[in-house]
Amino acid sequence: MSLGIYDAFIFDQSYTMEELTKMVDILRKDVKKPIDIPITQICAGKMSILLLFERKSQH
Repeated sequence: MSLGIYDAFIFDQSYTMEELTKMVDILRKDVKKPIDIPITQICAGKMSILLLFERKSQH
């Protein structure tokens, strides 16, 4: 999955693969933090709905 965010890098010199990997890892960590919150909320909401329907079907 690509967010197209990698286009934000400006390469002002030649980088080694190790340097590029470190740059992308830092970006990945920064992007992952705000994304995890809504994903957790969506999953919790869907789980709550499933549990609600399961309880209703048992009655």
